[in-house]
Amino acid sequence: MNSFSKPTFGAHARWFIGTILITTVLVGCASNDRVVLPSQGATLTVPSRSPEPPPSTTPGQQAAIIEAYEAYWKIGMRSSQVPLAQARKMLRPYTTPEFLKHVLDGLQRQHEKGQVVTGAVKTNVIDVTVKGGTARVTDCQDTTGVIVTDAASGRAVSGSRGEPRAHVQADLAQGTDRRWRIYQVIVLERPCTVSPS
Repeated sequence: MNSFSKPTFGAHARWFIGTILITTVLVGCASNDRVVLPSQGATLTVPSRSPEPPPSTTPGQQAAIIEAYEAYWKIGMRSSQVPLAQARKMLRPYTTPEFLKHVLDGLQRQHEKGQVVTGAVKTNVIDVTVKGGTARVTDCQDTTGVIVTDAASGRAVSGSRGEPRAHVQADLAQGTDRRWRIYQVIVLERPCTVSPS
């Protein structure tokens, strides 16, 4: 079973990602069991703990995985600003059903607080690995363009601005429809760096 801890408010990326689009920060997993997650039109089998992927992928696989990962963040940011039913439709193509439920729970809590997230997450993918039908994306996100605001006043929530280096890992599963969907996102405590391009 997964073990979770609450994100700290002081580190904005962990607070924002942890409470809205991820809802939890994973700190450990003790089970080796596999879980079958049903999906509309696709069957996904994902491990209940993070896979230990091999060190390489094909360029075609890598491009498809990165595309799915980046689309999740783009759509996820917009989903904060719409009713939950619409957010569900927007996010469904990019998440497994179980992960979608966690994200929607986080969005519900955000709506109850009267808060809206605006801006954009800039992804800086630093690694993609694949093991069978699962993949792991490691990212050094720039969330300085993200801000949480009070929906009524439009004022920024204190301490809610992003940070330039948020170290994130996302695990994805490929369905029978060949689409990659996120089933877990982990915010890592250790720092990350982006290679100069």
